[in-house]
Amino acid sequence: MARAIVNRHPAPRTRQCGFTLLEVLVALVIMGLVLGGIFTEIQSQVDQRYRIQQRYVGQLAAWNRLMEEYRQVNGWARDPSRSRGRTEVLNRPLHWRITKQETFGEDLYRYETRVFTDADRDDTVTASLVAYFVEF
Repeated sequence: MARAIVNRHPAPRTRQCGFTLLEVLVALVIMGLVLGGIFTEIQSQVDQRYRIQQRYVGQLAAWNRLMEEYRQVNGWARDPSRSRGRTEVLNRPLHWRITKQETFGEDLYRYETRVFTDADRDDTVTASLVAYFVEF
């Protein structure tokens, strides 16, 4: 009599679907690196935009101050000239300082306006603008 051999541990006929824990962790690490790089680039763009806006506002303030000085030089304004002050442009408080220097030309003066975000620190220059005026 022949005996039938019966396998008590049959091989699984269905293959399991899904990812292993290690594959999921590797995917998460790669996603984290990519997102970290993207967020760093976005933050640098935001910082650059803020600096450009500050420079633009500073240039507006410097230009306005030089035009006021030009009016004063030509006698069109009655306000006394000041060498420093505070202004607000587009809801941003700024401090300015204007200097006047003689040049080689007769009655030609160099005016430089420097705009600061902080009045106590000269190294926080936001904008600087120079103009030459002839005084009669």
